[in-house]
Amino acid sequence: VVILGGGMAGVMVARTLSEKGISDFLIIEAESVLGGRMKETTFDKYTIELGANWIEGIRNHETGEENPIWTMAKKYNLTS
Repeated sequence: VVILGGGMAGVMVARTLSEKGISDFLIIEAESVLGGRMKETTFDKYTIELGANWIEGIRNHETGEENPIWTMAKKYNLTS
């Protein structure tokens, strides 16, 4: 399986495949690190987050299914 992009979606696809026992996959990423728009930079003595800082919608309004990114954010206490 070829995964185009190592942002949040690409990394989550790789994780899901791995959890399903599929290990024959390759992530193709243009940058030298994974994370896509999720980056950080140093400003004086502070670390500042850049990029993906919000979750768009917590529930599918048609199916009622919870957004898997929201589920993961809750699991790792990243909701506030």
